Amino acid sequence: METKKLTNQDVLLIFEALKYLSDKETKAWYGISRNLQKIKPLTKSYHELKNEIIEKCAEKDEQDKVKYSRTENGIEFSIIPDKLDEFREATNSLDNEEVKEIDWYKIKMDKLDDLKLDAVKLEVLLDIIIEE
Repeated sequence: METKKLTNQDVLLIFEALKYLSDKETKAWYGISRNLQKIKPLTKSYHELKNEIIEKCAEKDEQDKVKYSRTENGIEFSIIPDKLDEFREATNSLDNEEVKEIDWYKIKMDKLDDLKLDAVKLEVLLDIIIEE
């Protein structure tokens, strides 16, 4: 089977799925923890780069800090209208950038058999981390 090339966006989805699994009491705790250790530096780097893009393109206050506002959906910021295309292009490029191959710690499906899990949240892990 050919290894799927992963992007930063894939890594973020895998990270969220692993965090979801880490909240469960499971025999797969070791593999989940190992994979979280492997992926955390990548997600940290992604967020640092994303913040650089935001810093460059977002509206600023009088102290030259990004203006953030709280909304029903969380914390938001406004992009300078002239920089909207630059922001979209930079974030799209960052999201779709391929990451180096990760030596995942594989988790056997039977280690998760006793859990009631959300299949949609875990689909991204199939054949990458979770195997039969």
